[in-house]
Amino acid sequence: MSDSRPDSARIMGHEALVRLDRGAPPASQSNSSARFVLNPVNSLRQDDVIGHSRPGMLQSSVALPSTWIPERLVPLAEGVPAVLSPLSEPVGVALYALDLLGLASTARRRLLCIGAGPIGATISLVASLTCGAYTAVVDISPSRVDRAVSKKLSDQGYVTGTRTELRRVLQLFQPDTIAICVPRDARIKTLKAVAEIVESGTIIDLVTGFEPTDHIRELPGFFPSAVRRGNVCGVTSRGGIESVRRSDGLLVRFTGHRGTSPDHLRRAMALISESPQRFGELITDVVPFGKVPEMVASIMKARRDPERAHYRKVLVDMVTSD
Repeated sequence: MSDSRPDSARIMGHEALVRLDRGAPPASQSNSSARFVLNPVNSLRQDDVIGHSRPGMLQSSVALPSTWIPERLVPLAEGVPAVLSPLSEPVGVALYALDLLGLASTARRRLLCIGAGPIGATISLVASLTCGAYTAVVDISPSRVDRAVSKKLSDQGYVTGTRTELRRVLQLFQPDTIAICVPRDARIKTLKAVAEIVESGTIIDLVTGFEPTDHIRELPGFFPSAVRRGNVCGVTSRGGIESVRRSDGLLVRFTGHRGTSPDHLRRAMALISESPQRFGELITDVVPFGKVPEMVASIMKARRDPERAHYRKVLVDMVTSD
């Protein structure tokens, strides 16, 4: 997978349930039997990300500082099934997105997620459960769209592969908020399409990662990476929402974010414990650690034909080897 991202980490995994080993440093001995949800992004150095800039959690053991408790290692809340606990991080990201979009505190109630993969489906589900939002997903894969709707992860779904089709969806659904949740290789194409056809007043959340130099002609002087880097782990330095003037003069509003905060993770765990069956629909496979190479090969093969790719969200069982 190293060719698909610019990351330096050679080991994947940044969503994890962590149990402290008995050999942990003395400061953490009292927590040796406790379990924690990993907060993978360093809020003080946002490019320090487990599974991206440093080795990830797909290892039998990882050395983590005991000083990370409780900010980077957040105690697992009671009532959260262990099998669902790694979802706390993406659910926390979804809560962060909804906070910035204002779905919980304003009259905005129509959310369109462009991309029906795991993060798009998660944001759609969380918006429905927490804000009562009416949601829709868009994807080039009919299978992913059908699954999102049939599993009640989204109220509506649309299959689109062209700018004209996306324009029709926006006209039909009339979203007041949009979350861009596409794979990185589709980020520029999707941003261009949305920027060209979005209506004034709609807020666009850049969930997908962008490179620092990424920009498009339709939004002169706008660098999407800078917007995302302005909201990190619950702390904002840019006011949350940024208005950008399109080349034709229309103002387009953007937000974006990186990481999640301990409070988001605690809120995520509370939400998961309230609706475990709903969140269980986000996971498709539970794979033993020894089967990870086969799983990764299968996912990478599916990526070569995205229009036929199925939805996949894989949990790796680190206890069972095969």
